[in-house]
Amino acid sequence: MPMASSSRMCALVLAHHSPELVGRLLSRLEQFGIASFVHVDRKADIVPFEANCQSSTTSFLADRVKLHWGGFSIVQATLNLIEAALCQGDYSHFLLISGDTYPVRGHAKFCEYLLSGVNHIEIREVAPRDAVYQRIAHVYLPDTDIGALIQRSGDPTVSRYITAEVISQFPDIQSAFALKSQSFPWRFAKGSQFWCLTRSAVEQCLKVAREEPEFVSWFRYSSAPDESFFHSVFLNFLDEPKTIVSPVFTIWDRTPRPFVFSTTQDLELLDRCRSVLARKFTGQSISVLEHLDATLDSPRGLE
Repeated sequence: MPMASSSRMCALVLAHHSPELVGRLLSRLEQFGIASFVHVDRKADIVPFEANCQSSTTSFLADRVKLHWGGFSIVQATLNLIEAALCQGDYSHFLLISGDTYPVRGHAKFCEYLLSGVNHIEIREVAPRDAVYQRIAHVYLPDTDIGALIQRSGDPTVSRYITAEVISQFPDIQSAFALKSQSFPWRFAKGSQFWCLTRSAVEQCLKVAREEPEFVSWFRYSSAPDESFFHSVFLNFLDEPKTIVSPVFTIWDRTPRPFVFSTTQDLELLDRCRSVLARKFTGQSISVLEHLDATLDSPRGLE
């Protein structure tokens, strides 16, 4: 259990690989005075993450979710992180990031940018005529065994059989079809998965998750709800000041997508960064991270 931090901010970290990189990230956040709450994908072994993250301000969630790309499981893990952080500290700001993220500005700039009176969340309202709208209009099954069968995962000669667990999921899916035979009754939004929200905003997100079951059901059977659930909550249920930009810089117009900062030559690309964090970093990014660490530790830091 983490000690209460003097910082007004905590980090909610979604991790599923590269425990060494996650440990490095959490160490840097601790140096910034930021307590971290970490969810490790239940499909991954948590032991290496705990071994690389000995920080006294790090708390690993015991109630872990099996994450599936594009599934509501990611939203659920995020909600679990929010609940844990709300229970363990009097934080005013909640920063959601992935384990492949890293600060690219010094402590002063980092806190000045994020500890403002606004929420940092990228929101773009999506009209029903937009192709992206199909993400909410249709029934998707990324978190179900049936979804795995549809996607043809595994050896077709041994891995595509029907089980009792698969059959038990049919009533829920039929209910989802009935629900989505109607039009989505709220405004739909899309944006970056990662954000920094005020305490009142995350409390309102939890309230919606608990008290608006129909709203949640629409997203539970949608595509990539991690890029739309919290954003749509903002659009429909919150009236708080916000800046429509993610606090995490990511490059999507280069291959691989998202672009991986892997050599010191890529540091030039970080000059495009107007935020205080960036992703994506991997085990090949050590030289970049060492350069960032040296700069962050300098008297002036990265300005």
